[in-house]
Amino acid sequence: MVVEDAHQPMVDFTVNQDTIYRDPGGPGWALVGDAFHQKNPLDGQGIYNTLFTAQALAQQIQAHRDGQPWPQALDAYAEQVHAEVDPMFRVTMGRIAREVYLTYPDWFAATVGRWLYADEDYLERWIRLLIRDLPPDTWFSYPRVAKSVLVGAWNDLTT
Repeated sequence: MVVEDAHQPMVDFTVNQDTIYRDPGGPGWALVGDAFHQKNPLDGQGIYNTLFTAQALAQQIQAHRDGQPWPQALDAYAEQVHAEVDPMFRVTMGRIAREVYLTYPDWFAATVGRWLYADEDYLERWIRLLIRDLPPDTWFSYPRVAKSVLVGAWNDLTT
C-alpha cells in the first residue's frame, strides 16, 4: 500500500500475521526454518530461528541414529523449537502490535515514545532481547516503562 503525503511517499509494508507451523517432518524428511514455521518477519529472528532449528534437528537426527524412533525424534524436535521460538515471537508481536499497528496521538509519540527510546537502559534491554541475551519474558516490565516515563518527564521539566 502506498500512502502519499505532502512531504514524501510512504510505503506501508507491514502485515499483521500470526505464525504458521507445519508438520515438522515425516518418514525420511524434516523441515527447518521458515519451511517449518513461517512467521511475521518484523521480529527479525529469521536467521536465528533457522540456525536454531537446524541445530535442534541435528540433535534429533543423532538421537534417531542412537536408536530413538523417528516419530519420537520429530516430536522432540518440534517441542524444542516451540520452547525456543514461541516466547520470543509472542513478546515481539506484542511489541509490534503496540509500536507499529496502534495509532497514537502525536503528543504521545512526542513525549512517551521519545522518553522510552531516549532511555539508555530501555534501549540496552531491547538490544539484549534482540540478540537473545535476555529471556523474552523478562525484558519488558511496566515498572521499567514507568521509570523511563518519569525520568523523561523530569528531564523535560528541568532542562
